[in-house]
Amino acid sequence: MPTAGRRSRCSRGSSSGASTTSSPPPLDLPEYRPSDELHPCYAERLIFHGPALAGLRRALEEGDGRLVLPARLPDPVLAHGAYAGRLYSPGLADLLLQAAALVSHRHHGSPCLPLSVERVDLFAPLPHDTTFLIVGERAEATVFDIHCTITACDLGGKVLQKWTRLKMINVSESQLLHALNTYFPARPRSGSQATG
Repeated sequence: MPTAGRRSRCSRGSSSGASTTSSPPPLDLPEYRPSDELHPCYAERLIFHGPALAGLRRALEEGDGRLVLPARLPDPVLAHGAYAGRLYSPGLADLLLQAAALVSHRHHGSPCLPLSVERVDLFAPLPHDTTFLIVGERAEATVFDIHCTITACDLGGKVLQKWTRLKMINVSESQLLHALNTYFPARPRSGSQATG
């Protein structure tokens, strides 16, 4: 789900959601340099997603508290489309969470996981298998967590979606590995036989 908590709202620019807002003015972005080279976060295991969700490209800008990343991914159909909407794709939206993880990692230097988001504005769907830009900006941070704003734009700077006060919680590598092993336990390879 794109929202969490009682105070959360999901705004859709052209529908009768909790609130109706118009798209903000285009963002001023660095020049896009076409490249299919994936962001090193996958090879360095800063982000543990496999190939089906690996869509971030090398950053166009990496400043203090601000990150601009190209992204491109064929829209993965999850659960036969059960969680998708006219303006929302859970697979493509995951790229925004990945970008937030990189904003948090640049600040904390350790893994982090998404905990909540205060507001999500969906003005247009994220594009299938087409490059768009993600702007991640740190709003505030403590030793335990970070709040950031993640904005997805087309190459001209038009805002497609904006996630405000996305909270990422800082975790240790051992905590992350424990969670992964708990929720995604190793399975025997096909053809292997249990012994004992």
